[in-house]
Amino acid sequence: MFELFNDMGGIRGTAESALALRDQIPTSSTRRSLTSLSMFVVHNGKKISPAEFKRLCAAEASER
Repeated sequence: MFELFNDMGGIRGTAESALALRDQIPTSSTRRSLTSLSMFVVHNGKKISPAEFKRLCAAEASER
């Protein structure tokens, strides 16, 4: 399970996969880093880095 939060603690989205969560991020925002957007991703209850999130998205995309 992936969850997207803003730094104020508000949940912005949830998804079963990294790619599905990435699709919930507004297109204009995907060019900017999650950190600059004051957002972070939680995967299975643990906060992960933007680099780890990108790595997980790339791994899922390569499996398709």
